[in-house]
Amino acid sequence: MTSVLNVDTIADKAGTGPVGLTKQSAAKAWVNFDQSDNGIDGSLNIASVTDNAVGDITLNFTNAFSGDTFAPSGFAGFASSYGQTVWVSGPANVAIGSWKTSSLLRAQASYANATKNSDVEDFNLICNGDLA
Repeated sequence: MTSVLNVDTIADKAGTGPVGLTKQSAAKAWVNFDQSDNGIDGSLNIASVTDNAVGDITLNFTNAFSGDTFAPSGFAGFASSYGQTVWVSGPANVAIGSWKTSSLLRAQASYANATKNSDVEDFNLICNGDLA
């Protein structure tokens, strides 16, 4: 037998407020950006992406984080037809000085063995932390 549960609000045991979620977190911002056509292929909490230069982008958040202590992580890659693997240098670099503020994150991508940045078709960044 199937059951259906339809509710408008789930209240705490005392009935004074919503149920609190503890020890859980979800990404507060993410983007999949294609530098070959400067297009956002998917995103959450991203107002815009600035293509600064080859392999260098800045994410501008729709809703700012509470500070610059949020945790970014990422991966970048070219289309499989290129047969290349690319790594994101963002997590090491964005934590330095002005590379990361509560309202933006700047990241760079390059070949794993390259000494210069490279434009990528799949620039993926995820940010976890508390929103303001």
